[in-house]
Amino acid sequence: MPIIGDYPDQCLRGIKSKTLIPEEGLVNNELFYFDEKNSNGFFELSINWNDPEKAIPFTLAQKKDDGVEIKYKGGIAVIDRSELDKINKLQLLNGMLSYERAKLPENLYHGNLLLNGDVSKLKRKYIAVTLAIHVSEIIPQME
Repeated sequence: MPIIGDYPDQCLRGIKSKTLIPEEGLVNNELFYFDEKNSNGFFELSINWNDPEKAIPFTLAQKKDDGVEIKYKGGIAVIDRSELDKINKLQLLNGMLSYERAKLPENLYHGNLLLNGDVSKLKRKYIAVTLAIHVSEIIPQME
């Protein structure tokens, strides 16, 4: 899966619940489970790209489908793109991880982490742990 295009230095993964932050500086690996396949057969994990100055406040302000309740009550987990590239070179992944920009009309920062669709559930759990320990920062939700 070649990665084509120019990407910001960081991606953002919204944390839907404070329970996904069991201790300061840690995020639960559940945040990075690849469970859903897209129409192309890849496992997909929704992210936002950290475009300078706007993506973080936008992501923190995102609302649930009801348009009222804050979507990411736990804040945001930040992963450096350089870490994604290093993780992808590990024997565990061996080039099976990719990412894309997938802008939506209501979210110009949207993208996805992509994983080959034939990766076993056990391996996907190890990948989730690997991503969780490479979170460089947790940005808390504004109270």
